[in-house]
Amino acid sequence: RTRELASVRLQQVLPRMRTLPAQNTLSIQPRIRSTQLLIEQCDAHLAQHNVEMAYQRAAAANAMLDAMDLTFSHAPKHPALLAASATAPTATIVPPGEPSGSRASRTERIAAISTTAPNRTTMRMETNFEDLAELQQTGWRPQQLPTQGLTTAVRLSPESPYQGSYCLELEVQPVGPAPPVVATAPVWVSSAPIRVRAGERVEIRGMVRVPQPVTGSIDGLQIFDSLGGMPLAMRFQQTGSWQPFRVVRVAPADTEMIITFALTGLGKAQIDHLTVRELPESPLQATRSPPPGISSAR
Repeated sequence: RTRELASVRLQQVLPRMRTLPAQNTLSIQPRIRSTQLLIEQCDAHLAQHNVEMAYQRAAAANAMLDAMDLTFSHAPKHPALLAASATAPTATIVPPGEPSGSRASRTERIAAISTTAPNRTTMRMETNFEDLAELQQTGWRPQQLPTQGLTTAVRLSPESPYQGSYCLELEVQPVGPAPPVVATAPVWVSSAPIRVRAGERVEIRGMVRVPQPVTGSIDGLQIFDSLGGMPLAMRFQQTGSWQPFRVVRVAPADTEMIITFALTGLGKAQIDHLTVRELPESPLQATRSPPPGISSAR
């Protein structure tokens, strides 16, 4: 499945390149060639029934495609195509402890109050990371990119969970001297797919703990989802103790949403008590429905 995903994503890159000015395609072309080579190496290992090496090459290809996605997100579009660009999904990121704080607008405060009303939300997913077999059966996927000089781990850890007996833990450590920069996230975990409907408001909540500063990367632990993508990722360099996170997305179409936790540098990060809920309509939505993909909280 990892190899097939990389192949499909690579096929989608070429049409996207036509949306970029010529100077921006220069950094994409070498990555395309590298991704093609990784997929070819994956196929060669599969032909030799070397599943582990094939998986590593496919995972590396997907990591390369993740980097290309980030380039597409930040690069300006070709002037001739700007008018035809589709509206991207808009997100409301609520800082921990401030859904109704002094800086929040009146609309945000109304929405925050309405979403806490009892029996008004629909739970789509809830996990406390207690059972590894259950996570694997429901579709959770760890990904580890082999990187020279680094060791990686994904585990259910009994070390200081937020609640219960375990929490999800990602770790990256150097073998020998620590490199000053880690170019690509060496380890990440993706959730099981969650079905969402067009126009649906989805709340993602959880607890995160990064006990020591992540080194080698300014991004630390990244938490992002397939609706908002990496440009709307939450980033945690250090939290010390457990800290809540919350993000609200609006689905632009009927689709599946996947949440990803990526440790981009050296260190350790923990996640616990993850929930995904469908939120009811806010008062603003009830009186005026916005176009699909536009959040009602401004």
